Amino acid sequence: MNLRVRSNLIPVSEINYLCVHKKLRSKRLAPVLIKEVTRRVNLVGVFQAIYTAGVVVPTPVSVCRYHHRLLNVTKLIDIRFAYVPRNMTLARMIRVNKISSSLAVPGIRQMEDRDVLQVADLFTRYMQRFDLAPVFDVDEVKHQFMSGVGTGAVGDGGPGRRVGQVTWTYVVEDPATHRITDFFSFYSLPSTVINSSKNPVLEAAYLFYYASETAFVGGAEEDGALKRRLEAVIGDALVVANEANFDVFNALTLMDNVPILQDLKFGVGDGLLNFYLYNWRTAPLAGMNSEGGVPAGKGVGVVML
Repeated sequence: MNLRVRSNLIPVSEINYLCVHKKLRSKRLAPVLIKEVTRRVNLVGVFQAIYTAGVVVPTPVSVCRYHHRLLNVTKLIDIRFAYVPRNMTLARMIRVNKISSSLAVPGIRQMEDRDVLQVADLFTRYMQRFDLAPVFDVDEVKHQFMSGVGTGAVGDGGPGRRVGQVTWTYVVEDPATHRITDFFSFYSLPSTVINSSKNPVLEAAYLFYYASETAFVGGAEEDGALKRRLEAVIGDALVVANEANFDVFNALTLMDNVPILQDLKFGVGDGLLNFYLYNWRTAPLAGMNSEGGVPAGKGVGVVML
């Protein structure tokens, strides 16, 4: 992928997964795998990489914190993902976290092939607001947001889902001009729940990329217009995820997430995600904390696990 680090555009290898069987984790296989990945990408002329890890190794360029929006409260309590606070009953906790059953933003609909060019243009302009951001061409935008939508009709793969669906992408179309003014996306990453026969799988949705034309209106950040718009758009993402029977909706303190997480009732998680650049040095980027006058979150525009 092409990655912009502040004003520098560099081709990088994006390391998504590096997995070693738990019985082999004391055999120091990870350095062997890293060396082999490095060798292979070097052969095609790529000498930098971006990767994330929950552990701290020298030296992360940014650190983001996970936040969680509870959807299926009863199940999350049952599997001990969350707990009922001392000053609250389970019934009140369910009521507080209740999600609307209808979408709120006028003109919102699922993304289609005809939207790719407009979404690519909006995405490209929006990502220029962040110090660390991917640079996607039109084909990459189509791949990122359309290749995982599954097959068949919505409902064939369960409530709110197509068969094999991994990615959900919605756009907001202005009914008068037919311009795409906003879009959001999220993806599914279920986890196995250990020692739970009743609820063996945790259905987790992760906020992916989004953008809004409101960001380019003068004074939109200062007067709160961008915050209100993103709350409405991402609020509809919660509605879509809830209709698809997800149990929890996760987001990181990156992009424009920080100002909206609390108002959308995301709880602060205890997980941290460290961002690393291989063979590239840069000053720290604003993640869960502000850096160099840049507000928290706005240093990082790359969404990774």
